[in-house]
Amino acid sequence: MTDKKKITISDWDSSLYLKTQRDISEYLDAVFEQNDSELIKRAIDKIARARGMTDVAKQAGVSRQGLYNALSDNGNPSMQVVSNILNAFGVRLAVVPIAAKQ
Repeated sequence: MTDKKKITISDWDSSLYLKTQRDISEYLDAVFEQNDSELIKRAIDKIARARGMTDVAKQAGVSRQGLYNALSDNGNPSMQVVSNILNAFGVRLAVVPIAAKQ
C-alpha cells in the first residue's frame, strides 16, 4: 500500500511580482520572446490591473473603459495604444536581432 499525500495547488498570479519598472520590463521581455500576440495582450492586461486600470488609462490617454475594451479577449489595441500603455508602465519596446539559427 502506498502512502498518499495531499498536494495543494494554487493559482499563480504574476501581478504579485510586478512591483518595479525592472520587474515589468523583464516580464514583458520574456513574454515578447514568445511572439504570441494574445499572450502579450494578456500580460499587458495583467500589468495594467496590477498598476491600477484607472491610473494606467489616464497616463496612456485612453478612457478606463477603452483600456478594458482594448485588452479584452475581443480587443485589438493599436500600436499607438500599446505604446502609450507601455509608456504608462515606464517601459518601451526595443528592437534587437533574433539569435541566428544553427
